[in-house]
Amino acid sequence: MKNLLLLLSIFALFSCQNEPQNGEEASSSSTAAEELPIRGNLFVRFIEDDKHLKAEAYFFQGNDDTDTRPKSFARGVKFLGSGMGERRVGDKYVKYQYENNMDWRQEGYFFTLTDDEGREHRFSFTEGVDHLQDFELPKTIYKDKTNYISFTPAHLPEGEQIAVLITDSNNKAATTKVKGPSEEGKITLTPEMLKNLSTGKAEAYLVHIQSKRIEEPPFSLSFTIEYYTPLKKTIIK
Repeated sequence: MKNLLLLLSIFALFSCQNEPQNGEEASSSSTAAEELPIRGNLFVRFIEDDKHLKAEAYFFQGNDDTDTRPKSFARGVKFLGSGMGERRVGDKYVKYQYENNMDWRQEGYFFTLTDDEGREHRFSFTEGVDHLQDFELPKTIYKDKTNYISFTPAHLPEGEQIAVLITDSNNKAATTKVKGPSEEGKITLTPEMLKNLSTGKAEAYLVHIQSKRIEEPPFSLSFTIEYYTPLKKTIIK
C-alpha cells in the first residue's frame, strides 16, 4: 500500500509540473489536441511551348476518408506570393487556382497560407526540382516494331516518372511511362501500345512528373509538379 501511495504521489507531482502555467496556455493545448488533420493536394503544371504555368490546391479536413469536409482558409492561399483564385464546387471541394505565363523556375515552387489559428505555413518543392532537357523522337515510328524514345538527362530518380503521349492525325492517342529509379534514359514503344494509332503524321511530347509528400501536422499533403516538353513531329507507318 505504501508503494502504491508513493507511486501515485510521484505521478501527481509530474502531472502538476506538466500542467500549463496559465489559462492561455491551457486553452492553446486543448485546441492543439482537438485539431483535426488536414489533407490536401498541391499541383503545378508547366507547358514549355506556351511558357504557361498553372497551380492548384485542394484541402480536406477530418479524421479519415469517411469523415472529411472541404477545407478553406479565411485569408486564402498564395502561390509564389500571389493570391490564388478560390472556387467552391458545392460540398465536394474548394479549389484554389493560379495561372500565368512565365519561365520555368529552377529554384522551385511554393504555396503559403495562414491557418485558422493565425499560424503561417509554407509548403515548398525546391530541392531537386529540374526538368527534361530534351528528347529524341524517331523520325518514323513503325507500328509492327519496338521503337524507343530517348531523353536527357538519362538519370531518373526514385519517385519520378516520364510519360509520353503520341497523338495521330485523327486525334487518337497512345501513352506509356517509365518510373524511376532508372538510368536508361529511354521509353519503349511496343506494337501493342501503337496498334490503335493511324498511319501518317503524328505528334508527341513527354511529361516529367515529380512528386513528394509533406508531413507537417496537422497538414499531410501531396505536392506534384508536371513539366510538359515542346511537341515534336513524327510519321507512323
